[in-house]
Formats: sequence, C-alpha cells, structure tokens
Amino acid sequence: MLRMAVLPIFVMSCTSSSFTPAALPELAVSEAPAKPLQVPQLLLQPGEHLAYQVRLHGIDVGRVDLDVTDTQVLSKFKTNDVAGAFEPVQDDAVTTLDRVGARAAASTETLVIGGESKTFDGGNGRQNVHTALGVVRAWAKPDAAPGFVMIDVAGKSWRLDLSRPTVEDLQGTHALRIDGRVRANNTIALVMWLAASDDRTPLRIEVTDADVSVVADLVRE
Repeated sequence: MLRMAVLPIFVMSCTSSSFTPAALPELAVSEAPAKPLQVPQLLLQPGEHLAYQVRLHGIDVGRVDLDVTDTQVLSKFKTNDVAGAFEPVQDDAVTTLDRVGARAAASTETLVIGGESKTFDGGNGRQNVHTALGVVRAWAKPDAAPGFVMIDVAGKSWRLDLSRPTVEDLQGTHALRIDGRVRANNTIALVMWLAASDDRTPLRIEVTDADVSVVADLVRE
C-alpha cells in the first residue's frame, strides 16, 4: 500500500510485461472484507524519513524517499542510471494531511515516464498512497480484523483488501506480515511487513501481478 513503494510498483507494472512469476498467493481471508479500515489517527510521525530500494524481478531499478512533516508527506521515486537507460521514471508527490480526519486533504503528483509528464491533483477527503500507509500502520495489530481501504493512485481509485496481520520474523526482525489484494481487472497481490514495534515501520513491500514482481526494502541509513 505505499507511494513510498506502491506507486512505483504500479508504474513498473504498467511499463513491463516480459516476466511471469509464480501464481498469486491466496488471502488468508477468502471472502472480501466487509468493513473499511477505521483508525483514530494516521501513524505518520513528523520528522520521519524512510527510504526504500526498489527491485523489479530481483534487479535494482531505483529508490523511493519519503519525508513526513506536521502537515505534509513528501515522496520521490527515481529510477537509477541502469534502469533509466531503458525507461527513466520519476514520481514526485506531496500530500497535505487532514490529521483529524485521518485522510488526505489535498495532494499533487507529477509522474514522468520516458520524458512524458503527467500531473494529478487529488485528496479532497479521500485516501491516497501516503495516507493509506498511515492508516494501515495505525490499524496493524495481531488481533486486527480484516478490512479494506480505497486508495486513489494516479487518477484512479483502487480497493485494497487486507487480511488479519500475522506475527513473523523478517531477516531477524520481529514483524507483522499483512497479505492484501487489489481487486482489479488484473488482480494484484501485496505482502507488507511492518516492524512489530510502536512505530510500525514498513520494512518490506512485495507486489505481484500476472506479469510483474516488485519488491521495496527499507534502506538502513
């Protein structure tokens, strides 16, 4: 779920079709959750900086940086020199937070693919990738009930269904694993690992559809 990682994943999914991964994993909850996720506040801490290495089919293609202030979330994704030689991609996004309503008050995103630029304006009381990240982190507990969140991404609205978090170690770190699925024409499977600590730092995000597999790992800086 994460402009920090999810938007580049959707971008890469749209620009590559030469890879056939294994079958999509099934959600722990076979039926679609009936209730949206509801949280009292966004778990996005002012002063927080997160950076992620993004890999497409196991190959390093770029990096996402995300910064949180009292009122905004700012993120930037850019392909590295190797990936950019084939298809340069850059995404810059700013979300103005409605912290009381736990949602996006407004947002602006500029997406550049191969020199072609598009700008999207959004927010208006809905969730985008930035605020959905804050919602999921606030919701994630071992006993949290399954639910869904509607996310606006690049001018489209997506429903992300999430199963109950499970406790799992990720490379020696105590974590909460969350399995999700975007229900679209081509179903997209998502697995997210959050640190099992009060800050619920996102450690890894894996997104797979019928053609593309993308992983974003937290960079330890």
